[in-house]
Amino acid sequence: MRPDTFEDIVKEAIRKEADAATFYQMASERAKPGMDKMFKELAEEELGHKKMLEELDMTKLRSYEFSEMPDLEISEFLEDIPYSKDMDYPDILRYAIKSEEKSHNFYLRSAKMCENPDLKKLFQMLAQEEAKHKLKFEKMYEDDVLESTKY
Repeated sequence: MRPDTFEDIVKEAIRKEADAATFYQMASERAKPGMDKMFKELAEEELGHKKMLEELDMTKLRSYEFSEMPDLEISEFLEDIPYSKDMDYPDILRYAIKSEEKSHNFYLRSAKMCENPDLKKLFQMLAQEEAKHKLKFEKMYEDDVLESTKY
């Protein structure tokens, strides 16, 4: 789907947030011991993003502070993998990294299409939130998957 109107973009964003919440809930059930709480928290964050998009209260956005986000660029070396109910932990991380990357890029593209500064900020804020999630997963992937495969 290529969203053409603001309403289409918001609907697509709401769908993406709902899908992400569902995925993170599933991931919490398959995560390494101790990681289930983090995935549950991410599912709640995504549901919060969905609710914010559904209600679009721009006054809450005005207090949002942007920060510089590092990019480990691990996603550039990972292949996209399809979702599967049988994913193991490394696959969950790979899927999450690529999913957050796609959402981040979607929100950046959406921000570029907006002329309204409040709406632009909304999409930039969502892009930053997805970048934070991507960074968290890239660090986990680096620590839990890449480090364990070193000789």
